[in-house]
Amino acid sequence: MTAVLWEAARVVHRYCGRQHGGHCEVASTGPLAKAIEPLVHRRSDLAGEDLGRPVPPYFSGYPLPDGRYAFARTRYLEDADCLGAVRTESLLLTPEQQAELVHPLLLREAFDEPADLGAELEAVRAARGPHDVAPRDLGAVVDGAPRDPDFSPLLALDDAKLEPLLHAWCGSLPVAIVGGTPELLGALLALAPDPWSLGICTQALSHRDWARLQAVPPEAAERFVLRAAREKDVAVVDLVGRALQGVVTSPLASWIHTRLRAGELGPLLSLVARAREVEAYAAPSDLAAQQRFEALSSKPLSSEEVIEHVNHLKVRGAAPEELAAAFTPLLAGAEPGRAGFTLNVLRSGWLPTEPEPAAEPAVGALLEQAAAEGAGRALLAFLEAGGERFPAARARGLCAVARRLSQPEPWEEREDAAWRELALAALPYAPEEVSAALAERAPWLDERG
Repeated sequence: MTAVLWEAARVVHRYCGRQHGGHCEVASTGPLAKAIEPLVHRRSDLAGEDLGRPVPPYFSGYPLPDGRYAFARTRYLEDADCLGAVRTESLLLTPEQQAELVHPLLLREAFDEPADLGAELEAVRAARGPHDVAPRDLGAVVDGAPRDPDFSPLLALDDAKLEPLLHAWCGSLPVAIVGGTPELLGALLALAPDPWSLGICTQALSHRDWARLQAVPPEAAERFVLRAAREKDVAVVDLVGRALQGVVTSPLASWIHTRLRAGELGPLLSLVARAREVEAYAAPSDLAAQQRFEALSSKPLSSEEVIEHVNHLKVRGAAPEELAAAFTPLLAGAEPGRAGFTLNVLRSGWLPTEPEPAAEPAVGALLEQAAAEGAGRALLAFLEAGGERFPAARARGLCAVARRLSQPEPWEEREDAAWRELALAALPYAPEEVSAALAERAPWLDERG
């Protein structure tokens, strides 16, 4: 790694109370973009309602709209003349820098601050603006950072704490951990496919709606438990009092728990690595999506599973030809009574991929089956959407419509309108057969108007 790569842009803010102007930018390596400046300003404040006592320095992190990640250290200013006064330095890390670290909390040792904070503020006021600073060189910190995840903070917990914590982290809600530490948060982040897309705070005094993972001091626990019960927008795991709120169990969390306790880190880390190859995967719950996709890709699929598989492929950014190929099991033929369902699936998902003409014989067989089963609405919708792409299949389907019209068995009443349209479309393909059927069904045909 080069020295240039590890020079991180930075910005220093202070909150001095409204009577002293509120936010004050102390220093920066350059002006922030308009889309980023208010974001960094707001998240430089104290992380929630003041508890009325000093809090230790803490760290926050969150992705920025330009692809960088802001990792910040906030210090509570005990000697200030207002509540909530803090000083925050934020490092702005590029995607290239992010790629070299397991998670952002490994940069906790990257910060320092001036010995005289009062003089720093007076200098800014005297200059009526921030001063320039050089980028922070992170090379030494990064060189000393571990290259492999450290799960020991998780393994140090007993199962009564570890299991609900993993279930919460693998769920869909942000997680607040009462009594959590930066080391514990780092171990959880290592289980996420993209930890740099997640917001974090190691000392949340109130719920941070942008943070996927928050450590909460015990004094603020009640705030989070009450909010979780009322708003249902955060899961709370109390490692001190063992209270739980909003935690939903998941097979993925049980699988991770088993791997951790058995010391089987290879399969766990391999799953995380495979999920990281998918750009859309970010949160730990996406590991379950990776597992399910791999299971679907390794066995014969039912019609419903084909749809599920295709949806996974779309999330993973598959090319049109790969999506088209995923529908192949449906072209092999529908189960009895399922031709209409199959045609609807192909119409909505397969036709937009512009499939190859080689599929025409299979399409024709499905159209014939749909006609025989009385699935007029699905058959008509497919022909309107893609019948011109498969002319021979269209002819087979409409000839099957003619045969079905001549049979005495009725179809469902809700299919009537579609069958009237199909009868007229089939007339050029089997004029005598359709005309005879229409003569017998003249009152039914008259309802078309």
